[in-house]
Amino acid sequence: MKQFMCLLACMILMACGSDSGESEPEAAVDQTTQQVTLDDTIVELATRNVSCGCALEEVGSCGNYVEIESKYVEIANGEELGLGKMEWCKKEGVQAESAGEIKNGKFVAATLLVK
Repeated sequence: MKQFMCLLACMILMACGSDSGESEPEAAVDQTTQQVTLDDTIVELATRNVSCGCALEEVGSCGNYVEIESKYVEIANGEELGLGKMEWCKKEGVQAESAGEIKNGKFVAATLLVK
């Protein structure tokens, strides 16, 4: 009987210490939290590189992009700011003073002044 109780106690301890899969939902929550913190980010006024997407290996198609924290982000409201659809196509080394915020993965510029 004593051996049976020891065996039962060991089985209970093993069951309590086993992976119940709870770590996966935590990771999902963390990913959701990270996404929320990346979106709705205020972008302070600074001089940044701007480029046509076709010149960027990570983009590969035309469009207006600004470099924010070492990543190129599409400018969502370029037409409202007077930019053409491919404002910097075939141009290198262009910079613009810009500020705004990132919404839905795109940069919504409050100001964008090409230097």
